[in-house]
Amino acid sequence: MNKFKLLIGVFSIILLIQVFLVSVVVGVGDSWTDKAPIPVKRLFGQSVATTNGMIYAIGGTSISDIPTEVIFSLMPGTIGYPNIIVGVNEMYNPDTDTWTTKKSMPTARENFGLTTSQNKIYAIGGTVDNKGAITGVNEVYNIETDTWETKAQLPSAMECLDANAVGGKIYVIGGRQPILSGGYFYFNDNLVYDIETNVWSNKTTPPIDIGDYTSAVIDSKIYILPYESSAPLLIYDTDTDKWSQGASMPASVYSAVMGATTGKIAPKQLYVMSGDLDVVQIYDPATNKWSAGTQMPTERQGFSIAVLNDNIYVMGGTGINSSGDANEMYISDTEYKKTTNPQINVSLLVTVAVIITIIPVVIVMIWLKTKKEKHG
Repeated sequence: MNKFKLLIGVFSIILLIQVFLVSVVVGVGDSWTDKAPIPVKRLFGQSVATTNGMIYAIGGTSISDIPTEVIFSLMPGTIGYPNIIVGVNEMYNPDTDTWTTKKSMPTARENFGLTTSQNKIYAIGGTVDNKGAITGVNEVYNIETDTWETKAQLPSAMECLDANAVGGKIYVIGGRQPILSGGYFYFNDNLVYDIETNVWSNKTTPPIDIGDYTSAVIDSKIYILPYESSAPLLIYDTDTDKWSQGASMPASVYSAVMGATTGKIAPKQLYVMSGDLDVVQIYDPATNKWSAGTQMPTERQGFSIAVLNDNIYVMGGTGINSSGDANEMYISDTEYKKTTNPQINVSLLVTVAVIITIIPVVIVMIWLKTKKEKHG
């Protein structure tokens, strides 16, 4: 009877260990999680960048403490709030889910390009006041010293641009400039900033006028999605200086934001999000096909996307249920599938489970045999 109880106890422990191992590799894909809100609310026009395991939310339009009558004398506020353009620089630590205030950007602005290279953050162009004045300034933030310096500015002042760093160079494609008579002049340039020489040059222009757009980088290619409903997905190869096109997005949206996973945890894919739709649109460059994911919980416009460790953080923005401080993290379904890839984790799990099962059984059998010999 004691031997039977002993065996039952051993196998119960084995079962509990195996259940624990299974729970380690099981995750929840295609899901959203709330994170610590942004301390300084960003209604729109802010930019975010990732470097050294942190996310930096910089600039944009925020709610102001300046008296309403002063703000309204410059420009009516959005959704009833008095707004002001800020240079605020806040760092988010995903590991601790906390925010830290850093040195503010010297030139407060919105609708500017932001990218990182070698642990430095480059803030380029943008809108500097509520009357629509724009700039071509290029300011660089050093995360190690918490200081800013000015580099060679854009050849022309512009707003509503993206900046993408690839191989020691920064690419600024498109952008726009207000016209005194009304409307905008849209640039169709492909400007390249050489970080080492501090010089701007020109590359092959896009095949179509892109106007306002969103973009992201996978490997050495820049993917551009213009806001025009009929525009295709444009692909610029920085290695060959050539343009191509990808499959058109199934559902066209205005004012979308795009981010890219890196392949370290999730497959290399583009994620397009917008408050206009109830889904996340996902593009796979390997198959040139689109699929859908679950839309962010808080419906809003004017937000920014940061991708860190292949988790997608959607920050800021304004809407009916958002006042500019939302911070939500999306875990893709493809990330979950890759994490539990049967060729990697599950096979390892089976191996460990077998070993854990065999070793105690062998030990018990040896113990029983030894005990029997002593009493024999």
